[in-house]
Amino acid sequence: MIKLLYKPMIELKLTQFELVYLLAQILWSTQEIKDLESSTHDIANNMTDRIATELHNYYVNEEQLENYSPRLIKMLKLIDGSKSLLNHDGQLCRTSLLAVYHYIYWTLHPPETLHPPRAVHPLRTLYPLDTFIH
Repeated sequence: MIKLLYKPMIELKLTQFELVYLLAQILWSTQEIKDLESSTHDIANNMTDRIATELHNYYVNEEQLENYSPRLIKMLKLIDGSKSLLNHDGQLCRTSLLAVYHYIYWTLHPPETLHPPRAVHPLRTLYPLDTFIH
């Protein structure tokens, strides 16, 4: 997990927006879920399209990035790594993956840099990184 998620996320210095994008892509990914109505897949595909458009607008308008494709490729690898953890390790559920992302977010954006003074986020103590490393 360290190699697949933690180190690459720290190296990329993902923003809150990008972390939400990654989680939303995982959440709305329905290709592997069997027995869903086609309308459910259509809704999920619509959401992933909207999420991708929002990320594009964020990069172009807020971050003013002209070429964000290398960064996006690295983020897509994080999504694949996250999905492989969900599929490979039966003990790691989406809730646990969310806790890992949350932990990484608070590592990248410590509370003291956001709105001082502020208490440390409870997930940092409830879900130490060692919990997810086997």
